[in-house]
Formats: sequence, structure tokens, C-alpha cells
Amino acid sequence: IADNETGDNPLQWLENGDTDGAYLSSDQTAQAEALGCTVTNVQNTTWGLCFNTQQPSVRSAKVRCALLQAVNRSDLLKQIPDDATAAEGILPPDTVFCGTNYRSATGTVSTPGTAASRIEVPAITVLCPNTDSAKRIVNEMITAWNREFNHYYNMEPLSEEELNARIASGDFEAAILPVQATSQNPRSLLSLFHSDSKQNPALLNDSAYDKLLTISNTSTAQSVLKSEQQAERYLVEQGIFYPLYYETDHWAVAPSVQNATVLPYNGGIDFSRSKKLK
Repeated sequence: IADNETGDNPLQWLENGDTDGAYLSSDQTAQAEALGCTVTNVQNTTWGLCFNTQQPSVRSAKVRCALLQAVNRSDLLKQIPDDATAAEGILPPDTVFCGTNYRSATGTVSTPGTAASRIEVPAITVLCPNTDSAKRIVNEMITAWNREFNHYYNMEPLSEEELNARIASGDFEAAILPVQATSQNPRSLLSLFHSDSKQNPALLNDSAYDKLLTISNTSTAQSVLKSEQQAERYLVEQGIFYPLYYETDHWAVAPSVQNATVLPYNGGIDFSRSKKLK
């Protein structure tokens, strides 16, 4: 499989027949389709503003929500990448529960609205990827915060490696970051925020949230779905993770290949049942 990130030219490889599949950038999809390739778009990653719940400055849900209530969501969404989709919640759009699309069953998650009262909100620094889109999003945020709270808020753009390291070490107050599902099951993503999760981006240690993810022998499908819906809304309503957009990945299969399957949660293509035309 050819990949832009490894320095390959996936379009050239596809055209020359040197590869059967490729991971594309958004501006390569039309060219790949013109070559006769089958292009599949996958959305299994949600980008948003995540607060470090162990940092004193943003440990309070009231402070986190005040920060979120001060921003204009429509202004933020104008800055998302061109091939991204505005998020209707934390869970990606293809999430499925018992054969039913999760988002269709639960609806859009409301983000924090207008603040009911003014509270003292400290100045914080927001980490973000060193991309034009991410920096524009954070700039919208800090402009609104500077105006609303009369403090100096800071943006710190970082490389992907540096950003991942800072998040993993807990050395941040807030960050624009992705959370990725590993399956269509809602819990594959919701469980990232469980107190026992070693990949918990918010360093959340919250028994109330953990309880929502607990399944007993007497749990029904309806009660489990309700708990998962409450868990997703809890993360948003408590200002823990503010969803912004769904990232779109693009996979192409060469026109000479039939029955290949894109694996949206494993980052690749399954050729085990495919057939190559001569």
C-alpha cells in the first residue's frame, strides 16, 4: 500500500500498477477516481478541544464550560479542514449500536450554551497541531476569551510528535487533539475516558463517568444505549471534550482489483478475498 506519509507517490503507483491500494490526501481523490480507482472515505476520528482535568487551572467543570460558552461555535466551524465534517457529537458518524446507527438513535449532542453567570476564569495555554486549520480554530478561541475574560490566552502549535508527547505526559492545560474509535461499538471510544484507561486524553478520574460505562448481567440493550448516550453527553456537558469535526481518511483500490475491503478501524485494506484482473 502506497502512502503519502512515507514519501511515496500513491497516484503514480496506482497508475503504474505498482500498488493495489493507497492512502490518499483529500486533493488526490478526484485524480484517483479518474484513473478508475475505487475510493472509500472513512470517518472514525473526532477532533476537538480536550481539557486536562488534572490541571488546577481547568479542573473545575464551571471554568471549562465558561471557556466553551464564550466561543462562537459557528466561527470555529468555519476554520475546520475543507474535507472535514462538523461534529454532531464525540462518537463518529458510522458508530453502530445493535445494528442501528448510533447517531440516528441518539441525536446530536448539544454543546455548552450561553453562560448563566460570570465566574473568574484563569488564563490558559492551548496546544494544537502546527497546521493552518488548527491555528485558526485556536485563534478564534483565544480572541473570544481575551475579549470575554480580559486575560491573555496563549496558543502553542507543535509538531505531531511533540503534541503526542505532551498529551501523553499530561503536560498541558487544553489541547486540540483527535480521539479515534477502534470499532463501530460506541464503547471503543467512550472507554478512552474511563479512569483505568492508559490512553485517557483528559486524564479523567471520575467515578460518575465510569459508572455510566458499567454493564451488569441484568443490563438490557435499551439501558446500555441510554448509558452510552449519557456518557457521551457527560463528556461534553462537563466541558471535558468539546467535539469540533470528524476527520476524513481516503483509501483507493486499484481498478484491477475486485472485492478488496477497506478496514476503517484498522487503517488498511483487506485483500484476502480480492481478485486481481489481468
